[in-house]
Amino acid sequence: ELQDELRRLTQMVDQSLLIARSEKGSLTWNNESVDASALVTDLVEDFELLAAESNRSVNLQIGTNCMVSADQALLTQILHGLFSNALKHGKGSIAVRLCPKNRGRHIHFLVTNGLPKNDESSEHQGLGLGLRVVQALVNLQSGIEFQKHHGRHHYAARLTIPVAQSSI
Repeated sequence: ELQDELRRLTQMVDQSLLIARSEKGSLTWNNESVDASALVTDLVEDFELLAAESNRSVNLQIGTNCMVSADQALLTQILHGLFSNALKHGKGSIAVRLCPKNRGRHIHFLVTNGLPKNDESSEHQGLGLGLRVVQALVNLQSGIEFQKHHGRHHYAARLTIPVAQSSI
C-alpha cells in the first residue's frame, strides 16, 4: 500500500512539473508526420488490458491513413491522459474513434465513456491533473484543439489535430 501511495504521489509531482514547464514555455513541440492510427492502436491495446481488469471494454473505430502533424512523444502523452481519465473516472465501455474531418484537413480523436452515479463517483475523485496536463500540452501547439463535454451520464473528449502536409 505504501508503494502504491508513493507511485501516486510521484505521478502527481511529475504531472505538476509538466504543467509548470508547459506554462513557462520550457517545453517545445516538434512537428513531424505521425501515424495516428498506429499510435492509437498501440495505446488502446495497453488500455484494453487495464479495462478488462475492471470488466470494461474498449471499442475502437479507426480510419485508415491518419497521418497527423504532431510531436509524437507529446501526442502520446495527450492520448495517454485521455485514456487514463476515461479508465479512472468512467464506467462501462470506452469508445475510441479516430477519423478524418474538415475535408481531410484534420483528424478527430474522440473518447467517450459512461459516468458513475453520484453515489459511486467519490471513490474515483482526483485532483484533475490528468486533463490539466492534456490541456497544457495542447496549448503548446497552434492548430490542435481540445474540447470536452461532461453530460449527466457520459463524458466525451475530442482532440482535433491537423493532417500532415504530405497527406493533403
